[in-house]
Amino acid sequence: MRRLLFPWIFVSLLPVSAAGQNSTADYTAPHERQALEIFEAIVGVRSAEGHGRVPEVARYLADQFRQAGFPEEDIHILPFTKPNGEESVGLVVRYVGDGSSGKDPILFLGHMDVVDALPEDWERDPFTLIEEDGYLFGRGTMDNKMGVAMLTTTFIRLRAEGFVPTRDLVIAFTGDEETDMISARRMVNEHRALTDAEFALNSDGGGGAMDAEGNPVGFYVQASEKTYATFELTVTNPGGHSSTPRDDNAIYDLATALKNIQAYRFPVMTNEATRRFLTETAKAVPGPVGEAMAALAAEPSNEAAAEVLWHEPELVGITRTTCVATMLRGGPAPVRDGHGELQDLPRGRGGRRAAHVGGGGRGLESSHRRPGRAEGQYCVTPAPRRHGCGDPGDPPALPEHSCHPPDGALRYGRQRGQGRRNPHIRGRRDVHALHRSVRPRPQRTRRSAQLLRGAGLLADPDDHPRGTPRHLGKHCTSLVRLS
Repeated sequence: MRRLLFPWIFVSLLPVSAAGQNSTADYTAPHERQALEIFEAIVGVRSAEGHGRVPEVARYLADQFRQAGFPEEDIHILPFTKPNGEESVGLVVRYVGDGSSGKDPILFLGHMDVVDALPEDWERDPFTLIEEDGYLFGRGTMDNKMGVAMLTTTFIRLRAEGFVPTRDLVIAFTGDEETDMISARRMVNEHRALTDAEFALNSDGGGGAMDAEGNPVGFYVQASEKTYATFELTVTNPGGHSSTPRDDNAIYDLATALKNIQAYRFPVMTNEATRRFLTETAKAVPGPVGEAMAALAAEPSNEAAAEVLWHEPELVGITRTTCVATMLRGGPAPVRDGHGELQDLPRGRGGRRAAHVGGGGRGLESSHRRPGRAEGQYCVTPAPRRHGCGDPGDPPALPEHSCHPPDGALRYGRQRGQGRRNPHIRGRRDVHALHRSVRPRPQRTRRSAQLLRGAGLLADPDDHPRGTPRHLGKHCTSLVRLS
């Protein structure tokens, strides 16, 4: 999980010419080809919660170390059980040194698990390493299978070249960093003899920065790390029916609370590390953003500078606490009453339906960020059908069958290949399109949708380029995250 790993110390580097590797076809050295092979293999494993495949990644990596000549007694697969009953593991590998330094080991960290990715949400298969235009795509390519492949390949290469460290070097790959972090705690508390070290280097934090021409301009050294707290907001009311709406609608009440959270800004907070980061990084960032960074470092009360950085997702978390809604769920589902009317507040009891609406405070891969699945469902109960012409200013009458979609409700969903691109997943497109929830009848559904749009009761799908929350019922719950 690439949380907001701030503040960082920015170390300026002198520009030098890049090596000129524009694709994996340029990887010719044996260790480069091996790194790509390992990277491709572990990205291809869906090691997310609920799939039970983290042990598969650990076994594969352990085999790579064995084949490189690491003794069996220095390779440890540490099993554990997650709270949901799923079996997972951590992996510890020791590169034994000659001890001449007299110092404790150095610990190298990474994690084998990833946030899950739904293939239907991606333009490319997230669990196949795909190369395009010099970039590698796939779940975990940033967080953190790149780090795992890099550390594994480096240990193997150093051993092959006969390198003997002056102290032990230890790799610790955890298996649930994105969820429960049990493996990290077990490594410290129950397997301390395997992981004890003078200090640790984390492949999941910091990193280098290059300009558009590939010249190195700086390197981030992690000085501290923000953590997070999760709060759940729940609103309830007796429910109702769309033809007899209540004033106290649970959905609207929760929406109001969430909008208030969205509008709230925590105060700017800086310390020596953040000010140093802003000062040094400003030298490499041109334009208004760099100027704002330098101004805020010089004067933390500079509201104009803080305002500029508020709109920069990768920088706002350095300057203040953030609070973001990350989950929304509620209600069973819209149902049809005996006359075929569509209810927007279900009267019966049922399970809650979940809709993810984004990930807050995540890192560079969205979670980055982990992609949300937001569905919107709109149900309408028309006024009683009017017979005759009525007044010219009256809204048009709706034929009865327009409110009788058989055996289900009209639902907004998503279709790939249409609509606006999602900025967090390259090439992904979201659009709302009408489809049937139960036993589709395409002609009837299309005609009903046309009639509803013509009456002004249903907006054209093109007016809704992004997902909106599913229509909710009696109980409406949201998670918000502070970081």
